Amino acid sequence: MLVVYSGGMRLARNVDEIIGRMHDKVVLRLGGYGVHFEDREYEVREFLNNVLKLERVAFIYGPFGAGKTTFLKTIAEAMEGGDTMFVYYDYNPVIIRESMPEIMAYVGYGVKNAVLEALKSIEVGMPISAAGFTLSMNLGRVIDVIIDVLRRHGGELGRIENVVFVIDEYDRYLREKLRDFEYHDISGVAGGFAQCVEHRDVMERTFKDLAQKRLYFIFALSDQAALDVADKLGGKGHSTPYLFWNLPRRSFENILNEVLRHVRANVDVELLWQLLGGNMRELDELVNNYDWDVAMWLRENMISRIKNTFDRYCKAGRCGSISKVLNELVENGNSAARELNLGEFVGQPDIVRGYFGLLEGNVMVRLLGAWRLSDTSDVQGEPWFGNDYAYQIPAYYWALRTMIERRMVNVSPDDVVRTIRKNAKNMP
Repeated sequence: MLVVYSGGMRLARNVDEIIGRMHDKVVLRLGGYGVHFEDREYEVREFLNNVLKLERVAFIYGPFGAGKTTFLKTIAEAMEGGDTMFVYYDYNPVIIRESMPEIMAYVGYGVKNAVLEALKSIEVGMPISAAGFTLSMNLGRVIDVIIDVLRRHGGELGRIENVVFVIDEYDRYLREKLRDFEYHDISGVAGGFAQCVEHRDVMERTFKDLAQKRLYFIFALSDQAALDVADKLGGKGHSTPYLFWNLPRRSFENILNEVLRHVRANVDVELLWQLLGGNMRELDELVNNYDWDVAMWLRENMISRIKNTFDRYCKAGRCGSISKVLNELVENGNSAARELNLGEFVGQPDIVRGYFGLLEGNVMVRLLGAWRLSDTSDVQGEPWFGNDYAYQIPAYYWALRTMIERRMVNVSPDDVVRTIRKNAKNMP
């Protein structure tokens, strides 16, 4: 889905206004109750003052469901009416089926209609080469269309000083539809954008009239693709990975308490924090698909995800059974814990380090080497959040810890909750 937003970047005096407009947005419905955009003031300031400080290629990554897409779309809409245009290109595999998905435009009315009309002819098809690199999924054609429309609406283009290209869910599309698990395409496109940033002649050939503006290229990714591609670029085009984390505890509890004033449910707020850690997509899943049934959610989503991850690791020929994977994890973990003087091995993230497919399976995430777009001080010191690695949500840590302590993969939701109540801080 392509979305074009037009907004402003007058940082010193407009940041509070942007934040206020973001908080007016209803971004989620839980049990029929609309939830407004919550918190993220820290991320807004970091995004405007750091990510958009220089023309660059940026990679925003973090736990699946942390709210990257919601954040980027909401800030783009909140900035409408100024000197910055957001071009949002969504590779959500659910949206992209047979042809070009639905298109929306958030610019002047005439430009919006022109963009919609011009993009009707674009269909998902073969990649297009531009300035020596490949823009897949016809992104190159989309850019040409946007440039042409804005050229024909000179007044709109004249007031725009900054253009922010946001490419969302590209890694999931490559993985799920094209079976590209190495993300070669992201490397090629991001590398091409980095060339544009570093070489003015490449920028002018690729972006024509837009080359006179300040251009930013942002990839919103859900897994290790961000760090892998950033490592390959090695800082070219000011390329930087930014970690976007789940909501902090207070904001998460505010949302829960707000919803519980309107929805009948017997909920242990502290337990939900220990399971979800502020992840709004999993809260949405728990409420709307499981009707607050924590045990079923734990069994079908968290415990099964770990077992399925181990199973894929086995099928890749790396181990005989998921029980053997767990045994190897425990043996390696015990050895590392003794060597590092970390006490008993209970699944500490900096010991597990995403091995045995836990990074690829989106159970864990690497922290090392990324700029913190989110303030993570709220979770530092929690057992699921290490210095170099973390579990995407706490439930993965507690489920794996239960497996480690019981030396078996077939654990129950009750086993996991008992582990939490025995070991987590602030639990009754």
